[in-house]
Amino acid sequence: MMLTKRYVSRWARGGIVGAVALLLAGCITIPAYDSKTDELLTGLQSDTDTFIAHLSNTYDTTTATGKACAYSQNVNSYQQFHITLGLISTRANALYNDAATVKAVSELSTTFDAMEAVHKGAESRPDHCILPVLLTTNQTALDSAIGAILKLELAKKGVK
Repeated sequence: MMLTKRYVSRWARGGIVGAVALLLAGCITIPAYDSKTDELLTGLQSDTDTFIAHLSNTYDTTTATGKACAYSQNVNSYQQFHITLGLISTRANALYNDAATVKAVSELSTTFDAMEAVHKGAESRPDHCILPVLLTTNQTALDSAIGAILKLELAKKGVK
């Protein structure tokens, strides 16, 4: 049986279209590494550890208004965390098909919100501060969440 030129041409076009579709699908499913997100996350990790160390180092059981570990004295730090998280979230949402990072950043934001709520609640305590055991728990949760997002970014970069 002889194949006509027209018949071969259809198969060739179909093959080319299929190959291009596969290539595009491959490119679309892998989000791009974003060095700025990596930089923001690394800075957030450092700032978080420094902040929790500050709260821990300024904790004592004496009562005093305006203590360094009180929520009212640290509102600016929480505002800066929210700004940084907003920047990371905006970048993750802007990058095509980066749903995993968007979800992880949302969960990280929820973890920061929970810590802030606990800190606000501590204002009613006589010492106005988060208990050290709660700081340790919060630091572990935040380190884990930030670390997971950093691993995602490094995986996009191809670093193992």
